[in-house]
Amino acid sequence: MSVGVEDSPPLQGVGEQKVEATVVATSVGAEPLSPPPPTDNRKGLAKEEDSGAVLEAPSPPPQQDDEFHPYHYPAQTDYHADMTMNVPAPCCCYKRKIGKMYVCCETEEGKPLWLWGACWPMTFVTWAIVAIPVIVIAAIVIHRLSGVWVVLAYVATSVILGVFSTALFITGFKNPGIFKREREQREGYTWHEQTKSFRPRGVVFCSESQVLVKNIDHFCPWSGTVIADGNLMPFSIFTTMVCVALMYIPVLFIVLVVSNTKR
Repeated sequence: MSVGVEDSPPLQGVGEQKVEATVVATSVGAEPLSPPPPTDNRKGLAKEEDSGAVLEAPSPPPQQDDEFHPYHYPAQTDYHADMTMNVPAPCCCYKRKIGKMYVCCETEEGKPLWLWGACWPMTFVTWAIVAIPVIVIAAIVIHRLSGVWVVLAYVATSVILGVFSTALFITGFKNPGIFKREREQREGYTWHEQTKSFRPRGVVFCSESQVLVKNIDHFCPWSGTVIADGNLMPFSIFTTMVCVALMYIPVLFIVLVVSNTKR
């Protein structure tokens, strides 16, 4: 026994009611319904991507500007430094500021060659702590020597003070290896927000100097600057000469005693 499904009769009068309602609304003076205004919505733009709509291009990153200078570091006003204060350099002895250092001499590209360190007064304090005792004790001892001992003492004192002073001031005022800022990402580079630059491995941000430096060793308050790839060798000579100067003072007294016993 089969069960048949009876076809439902078509709805009549629905289309006629819609037409009649439109005619009545127009005759009364009501405005016809209009589609809703388009909204500026990225979801809507995304839905229309297949229909040929053009999406807005993303804004460029902040480092992509026309005034980008590879050796001009932005000022860090909210970054705390533990060992250095904001000590300005003599106004007649620098061109511009980079991080917390002051550039004295630079190349045409803007790469610093010689500059005042972030804690530059300590460079002169360190020189005075080491050099003045050596000069005073050597003057007292040499005055009491005679013969060839006087010449030897003068030469030894001059060499020690000369090498020590040269190494210290090169360490304190030479470019320690400030990194040239990069605004284009390369393989192995990561973004550093404080300096607005990409950096490779081995380039570290010095919070005391507030610049990126290559192969940083540490920040030395005695030399007044950061020790890195550019001044590591003179720093090693400087520390060696400090030890030599400390041993030279007792040697002077030994020479004085030996000289007096031979008279």
